[in-house]
Amino acid sequence: MVRLIYDCLRAPYDIANVIQVILATDGACELHITGQSLRHDHPKALGKIGSWSAKIRKHGLPDLPIHYHDSLEECAEVIHANGIRLIGTSPQATNSFFETDLSGNDFAIVKA
Repeated sequence: MVRLIYDCLRAPYDIANVIQVILATDGACELHITGQSLRHDHPKALGKIGSWSAKIRKHGLPDLPIHYHDSLEECAEVIHANGIRLIGTSPQATNSFFETDLSGNDFAIVKA
């Protein structure tokens, strides 16, 4: 399972793109959204997703593994309590993402 954590997603296009990733993985991706983010079922986000998918326009979004948290700190606590490590992204990172061990099912990728 791929776990993605996004902090403060506010643009309908951005949330729609993340939802497309979840849909493309056929349920093998779990999304955690934090802060004052736009909800995935916001009409503008649904409009964007629907413009790309006739199935979504006709039937709506399926039940997706999406979790909302008040803050990034709260999300991190929940994730860590479940034995999952956090992998952050940053242009200033000293380690390459491609060198990170992703062989287990014990990580979440954070895009803050």
